Amino acid sequence: MAIVEGKGKWLWSAVLLVVWTALIALFLKTHGNLTVQQLLDYTPQEPVQAAFVMLGLFALKSLDFVMHSGVLYAADGVMFPLPIAFALNTVGAAIMVSVPWLLGRSLGTPIAKKLREKYPKLAGMEKLRLGNGFLTAMFLRVASTPLTVASIYMGATGMDYVPYLLGSLTGLIPVMASYAVMGAAADDPSSPEFIAGGAAIAVTTVLSIIIYALLLRRAARKNR
Repeated sequence: MAIVEGKGKWLWSAVLLVVWTALIALFLKTHGNLTVQQLLDYTPQEPVQAAFVMLGLFALKSLDFVMHSGVLYAADGVMFPLPIAFALNTVGAAIMVSVPWLLGRSLGTPIAKKLREKYPKLAGMEKLRLGNGFLTAMFLRVASTPLTVASIYMGATGMDYVPYLLGSLTGLIPVMASYAVMGAAADDPSSPEFIAGGAAIAVTTVLSIIIYALLLRRAARKNR
């Protein structure tokens, strides 16, 4: 990310070097764009090994890996029974939001300021004055702020880890569950389960926009 400068730039570069070195072979085979089917093709058939591979990919996604997180959620739904897929997605999401939080913690206040300038939704959350780490983390996820950006920001502003993690997972649960259900029903896109999963994602997206706009309007009235 171009916004990381100074000593943070070196840390970020070192992490990305390790990540991209490990991914070169896979990118060459998939032309840099993993789909659910391609991911399944390169995932071990043995369930325990497959689970560890998926958790590793969640860790890579946390560092701005180009693959959409929905691909990971859906792939778990394809490979595992839904209860296991839900559990694996939850653990994966916890990893995915923890790594950049730790990075933000190490970079501190300067990067938080740069992120506020670059991403208006972060500045908007400051106006809401929620005063609660759990609610702030949850609403940043609901507001569809880029996952890595929001995670680095909350780490950089000194938000306590436990409320941050719980709030993040709460905000991500609807999307995690919906993609997993779609993955489980991927062999029949016309099935009620697949359609319901897609509809849930669409509704969640629309509601997140509405809720965020209403909260900002309420905050603006209070500040008059």
